[in-house]
Amino acid sequence: RNSINICHITQSPGGVETFILNVIRNTDSSLFFHTVICYKNGNLYKRAEEFGAKVILIPMIREISLIRDFKSLVNIILYLKKNRPDVIHGHSAKGGVFSVLSGWLLKIPSIYTPHAFSYLSQIGFKKKTALYIEKFLTMFNAYFLPSSESERDRAIMEVGWKNKNVLKIYYNSISINYHPPASPKQKMV
Repeated sequence: RNSINICHITQSPGGVETFILNVIRNTDSSLFFHTVICYKNGNLYKRAEEFGAKVILIPMIREISLIRDFKSLVNIILYLKKNRPDVIHGHSAKGGVFSVLSGWLLKIPSIYTPHAFSYLSQIGFKKKTALYIEKFLTMFNAYFLPSSESERDRAIMEVGWKNKNVLKIYYNSISINYHPPASPKQKMV
């Protein structure tokens, strides 16, 4: 295969699914091949194959569970070691942890997109823990791909990502075939 193999990792349903599906759908399949490692939740595992991606189901949960997360990480590393993608792209906090650690261990370039930092929705000890985990990821040789300029600024100023490791693409994976519905005012004209 001469195309670049990108392996996406996520446990999050919803908007993250839409982002990944739009990336897969809107890239040239002769240049890029996508693998998606996800859990059997939401629609990502069903729809990604429709757009030509390979789907690998590995149990993952949103909550922090040292034992279950360790098992998920080991399974992800075993798959990546055998299949050696060119790039690992982690989505959401847990996908970021899995991608950055796997990439570091296997010496595969990794990219992390949080799609909104998880610590922002936490309070007290949980917020401090989530922020610490985000800061921990900056210690590895990974890249940060923000979905907005404000996410980029927060990554640098609050989390500690170095400018040189922050990529500057603010497209948030909007489908190029998307046409917003007409507003009520436009319909009246």
